[in-house]
Amino acid sequence: MQIAPVTRQTAHQSVIGSIQNYIVEQGLQPGDRLPTEQEFCDSLGISRSIVRESLSHFRMLGIITSKPRVGTVISEFLPKDAFASYQVFMAGDKETYREAKELRMSLEIGAIPLMIRGYTPEVGARLSKVLETMAIRAQTVGSDIEFHRILLESTRNRLISSLIPVTVQFFFSFGVTPVSDAQNAAPLEYHRSIAAALAAGDGDRMSEEFRRHYAPITPGYE
Repeated sequence: MQIAPVTRQTAHQSVIGSIQNYIVEQGLQPGDRLPTEQEFCDSLGISRSIVRESLSHFRMLGIITSKPRVGTVISEFLPKDAFASYQVFMAGDKETYREAKELRMSLEIGAIPLMIRGYTPEVGARLSKVLETMAIRAQTVGSDIEFHRILLESTRNRLISSLIPVTVQFFFSFGVTPVSDAQNAAPLEYHRSIAAALAAGDGDRMSEEFRRHYAPITPGYE
């Protein structure tokens, strides 16, 4: 007979588990209201300070938020930036930086079928506008971020979109970039080729252009 080991939990951890179970069991969705702090106190038989501390756990994760004259409500169940608190440390670690580059390349190349499926004239117009801006060298960095953001958002996959901060913005937020000096003269060409392949629905060509884009910075993507 197998018996799960007994684990000790603080009151704080126990209340977090109870609130989490309540949200799941009640089938609460974004916009739904949670019980008040006092209602949780009465139901769980614990102090208001512990309830408040436990709710702050979910508030910090972005799962709940407070609305005036409404109370505490469910905000969302997917993180907008799961690595926000870690990026400043990641930027100073060479191994993590290399892994972040590999994640970005794998994500973008792997998401090509979803980009093609999600392509619309509006997406094409947004990419064209960014390419026009990218031609102004002083705005290359911001335009590069926006270009790749549009591509990943076009997948219409919320989990992929939640990785944009760590796969795109990360490289520029702390003065690092996945693009080498040798490549600085060619970003417009690469981005134009990727956009043209996407507009044509040519996945193989998109993959080839992405690999050309990344070849100067990571071995194995030639």
